[in-house]
Amino acid sequence: MARQVLLVDDDAELRNLTQKYLERNGFDVVVAGDGWEAIREIVVNRPDIVIMDIEMPKLSGLNALDILRVSRLTEQLPIIVTSAHGDKDTIMRTVQLGADDFIVKPYAFSELSARIAVHLFQLDFKTLSQILKNLNKPAETGGAFWSGLDAARYQDWGAYSAVAGERELCVLLQRGTTLEQAAGLTEEQAQRKVMVLSKSRTVWKCVWPSAPSAAALKKAG
Repeated sequence: MARQVLLVDDDAELRNLTQKYLERNGFDVVVAGDGWEAIREIVVNRPDIVIMDIEMPKLSGLNALDILRVSRLTEQLPIIVTSAHGDKDTIMRTVQLGADDFIVKPYAFSELSARIAVHLFQLDFKTLSQILKNLNKPAETGGAFWSGLDAARYQDWGAYSAVAGERELCVLLQRGTTLEQAAGLTEEQAQRKVMVLSKSRTVWKCVWPSAPSAAALKKAG
């Protein structure tokens, strides 16, 4: 299934060109022309990632970003901000409001596509299996590495640190699942008993499974 991108920009020409490029590269694209339209599209379509301009009528990209980061429903939604203003103050402001990335206009479509791929990272089961076989003792949920992890939210899970490529991961096993059992899980079993988080900004985002089970979300929430 194609990953869905919400493209938010009041520049219709750039929006249309970007949409065509992304669709040619396998993405499902929905569009919006201002911040309020963006919020409505997010509620209706639940996109995988948002590409959002700053300077827009009715509701700016910064104000929309501020609203989206207040809700737990959208706190993990990857949001890449774009702007013709690439000064330090503008970039810092977007980061403070919770943007995952910032791209200065005009941008190369190939760069935008590469940034999207980074923020839509998901573990495949083959990589997860290798990680599970190499897990050691549970990690202490403290210190700089674990900052931002809501320990109370994952109290029914055991936390382990791991690395995939250059990404530092938090591997969560349901309480009662031993390391030996984890190493032998099938993909179907892992979808129920394992969650893997990767840190973006100050937020830990789920990268396995792509759609956590209702039971897992209930325990984690």
